[in-house]
Amino acid sequence: MIALLLAQAGVPLAPPAPPMIITTAPRLPGEQANTRPRFRVVVSVRAPEGLLWSGALWVSPRGPASWRQNMMEAPADECVPQNAFRSTTSNELNVQLNVLPSADPAGDGRISVSVRWSRPGSSPCGGIRTVELQEQARLDRRGPTILKGDGGLVVELRRD
Repeated sequence: MIALLLAQAGVPLAPPAPPMIITTAPRLPGEQANTRPRFRVVVSVRAPEGLLWSGALWVSPRGPASWRQNMMEAPADECVPQNAFRSTTSNELNVQLNVLPSADPAGDGRISVSVRWSRPGSSPCGGIRTVELQEQARLDRRGPTILKGDGGLVVELRRD
């Protein structure tokens, strides 16, 4: 009704909205929509001192999975420098899993694994030691896949 009144008054009408175009990401050769479901990976991360973390993460070609823990604490009293706000001790663990592309529509269980472990250095007043492991692995249902990094870091992965 309002458009009719505006047209009679000589007010130009707005042009129609352009058509909506929706695009989708290109698929890999042989990949079909929604045929590669997510799957669960049970992860254990160990160091010489013992278990750092154990849990399960869901991964799929549509998105990675990650877990992170970070603990920061004030340093020992004898270690506090004049610039005390910058002095902390830290323990950190990051785990990230990504499903790798596959031409197999059902997926072949190949994932990229990234684990980063940081801990205080051996000096009582500072320093930090970091181990980082970045590898690709194939997970199957026959048993665990074990990856070994520097500093005694061991990552065990099992497709659930």
